[in-house]
Amino acid sequence: MMRLVETSMRLLAATMLLIALVAPAAAQPDSEARLLFDEATKAFKAGLAAADDEKAAQFRTAAAAYETLTDEKGIRNGALYFNAANCYMHLDELGKAILNYRRAEQLMPGNRELQANLDVALARRKDHITPREHVVLGLPVSSIGRDVRAWLVRLPAKLPVLVVAFTLAWVALAARLVKRHALLNVVLALAIIVSAVYAAAVAVHASALSAGSRGVLIVNEVTARTGPSDMHAESFEQPLHDGLEFRVLGRESGWVKARLPDGATCWLPADAVGTY
Repeated sequence: MMRLVETSMRLLAATMLLIALVAPAAAQPDSEARLLFDEATKAFKAGLAAADDEKAAQFRTAAAAYETLTDEKGIRNGALYFNAANCYMHLDELGKAILNYRRAEQLMPGNRELQANLDVALARRKDHITPREHVVLGLPVSSIGRDVRAWLVRLPAKLPVLVVAFTLAWVALAARLVKRHALLNVVLALAIIVSAVYAAAVAVHASALSAGSRGVLIVNEVTARTGPSDMHAESFEQPLHDGLEFRVLGRESGWVKARLPDGATCWLPADAVGTY
């Protein structure tokens, strides 16, 4: 939990800088955003210092202010989502914490502190559903693919590194045309390898953003149904719990159709779901 606290406080300064640079057409909305951020910062600090029976109220106030900035003021910033997620971790609301970490991840891909906190949240979930495996020639292709994608997602500064490596590759290639040197061959080979790896990382991130909506349960417990109403039969013998992630397949009459990691499908109440 101390890592959560330290990381959140480091990002508060970055968040404040972003809000200071926001320049809406009217001055009043900007002033309101600053006041909300100040309120969130004050409440978060108060939560860290408060007695145990007062912490929850302060963290809830901070989380509400952060979410007002993102949801109502339209400020899409990874640090704001990250700070909201840390508030929910202190409140032990894993679903909302994971939802905000995932939203932050889309805006800050490869941020190691964010990934570390997300890993803590994922490990604390009650439902651990084994993803469906596809085996080719005796190898678990799905598992290997997930590991590779996870590694690519965690690479920091994807696009800047790709641009630098790609530029260096062309410079080294041009230099080789003028003068052949063993060192230039090494530089060119390394630049090509780094370019290929980071191009794949950029592609994976872009694919994740365009692959359709994903969801996470944000309530403590919910009964999954075989259809979009409480009249339909229960999908599973046991209820599902907060923090469970899934692919959103569709929506109907206040319900969300979900595909779970193991491939099973079910319907969940829309008010029990957050999407990213």
